[in-house]
Order: sequence, then structure tokens, then C-alpha cells
Amino acid sequence: MKQWAEAFRYYLSALLNAAYTVRKVVEVEVKRELKKTVKIKKEVKKKYDSWYNNWVAALPHEDRVLWDYMDDQRGYEVHELGADTLVKEKVIPAEFVPGMYVSGPPAALLGEAHRRWTGEIGLPPGSQAGVYVPEYYFGDKGRVVQKCEQYLTLLERLLRDVNGL
Repeated sequence: MKQWAEAFRYYLSALLNAAYTVRKVVEVEVKRELKKTVKIKKEVKKKYDSWYNNWVAALPHEDRVLWDYMDDQRGYEVHELGADTLVKEKVIPAEFVPGMYVSGPPAALLGEAHRRWTGEIGLPPGSQAGVYVPEYYFGDKGRVVQKCEQYLTLLERLLRDVNGL
């Protein structure tokens, strides 16, 4: 379990920092293009800041909250004690775990008590055994994997929109 926690922290940190880099590269590249037509340095910054702030403001409320939240999480990850996450355990069918072999009688022969037990812990019907695995959350904001997927979608949107300038 410890190696999973370390791997999770490593990959989350890498994603948050890569996303930050994308945002900064967009800023540098847009400013570089603006410098070709705008000669006053302060005007370049002002134009970019205006475009960027308008872009963020145009996001749906939920996306805007996520955009700011993920930026904050990157700051916590780099400058403080890490991103604000918590871990819960969930059970998955053992047959979904690579390299795990489940032996024994088919679940259908194990009886009603087994079916009731597997249902209570969240296993799908027909499962013989389960394995508890960690599932990470950004506090009450939702599953880390889901939020990271949504954040990547926003980064893709930023890249598409900046290319339309």
C-alpha cells in the first residue's frame, strides 16, 4: 500500500507541475506574439492579462472553480506540504488485479450469504473475491482522477482557444 501512496503522490505532483508549465508556456508564447505588434512592454502584459482574465471569466462556474482549485493545489504541492488529498479504500473484484489468480468454486455455488456479502462491500454479482485498493480524493471536491481529467480538458480548451487568437 505504501508504494501506491508514493506513486500516487509522484504522479499527481508531475501532473500539477506539467499543467502549470503549459499555462506558463501559453503566457510566454502569447506575449512573444503580441510583442510583434505591440511595442510597449506594459501593453503586452496588459493585453495578455486582459485576454487571460476574460478567458477564465468565460468558463462555466464549475470549470472556473476547478481551474483555480487546481492552481492552488499545485502551489500546495510545491511550496507547502503537498496537495490537499485524502485516501479511502474501495473494493474491486480480485480478477481485475493483474497477476492475481482467484481459485475456488464459482460464485454461483457459494450461496446466498456470499452473494449478500459481496453486494454489501460493492463487488459486482458473480465475483468470488475482492481486493481493497486506495481511491484518492481532493477533500470533498471529488475523486482526484476525475478532477485531473476535467483539468486536462480545460488545458486542452486553453490551447485551442489561444490558437484562435
